[in-house]
Amino acid sequence: MDAGWRERRSLDLLAILLGLLAVGISGYLTITHYEESLLVCSVVNGCETVQSSEYAMLGPVPVALLGLIGAVAMLALAIARRLRPAWIYPTSVALFGMALASVFFLLYLTYLEIWVIEAICQWCVSFLIVMLIWLGVEGYRLWRELFAVHDDLIEDGV
Repeated sequence: MDAGWRERRSLDLLAILLGLLAVGISGYLTITHYEESLLVCSVVNGCETVQSSEYAMLGPVPVALLGLIGAVAMLALAIARRLRPAWIYPTSVALFGMALASVFFLLYLTYLEIWVIEAICQWCVSFLIVMLIWLGVEGYRLWRELFAVHDDLIEDGV
């Protein structure tokens, strides 16, 4: 078992763990969107304000549900990458792209929380933190995969 394989395995497991956290947080936010009495906000008292704002919906769809769908899709890709080594590169590219898009959207939502809604949802911030970490993991993973391909080409004399 070489060091590169151990690193990929560790990064795969970290991505799956982050996926489980993201699904848990976004699932909780989706449930509390429909049943606000279940919402627990202990650090700040802005969760209810954010959840009931006009920005909690994107058309007829709750933003939390979009987060849940995205998190489930990303978790599925992370698991597929772990189970199907031949899919390492395409799943890494897809996960990086999805994490990047998620972070941009979440930063926009955080901007709205701070400057428009004037309330902070601790669960939304937690989801952003998980996605920022996941973006870092996927960026590092993709960078390593690109250099591994580059090194293989150099070794083959291409």
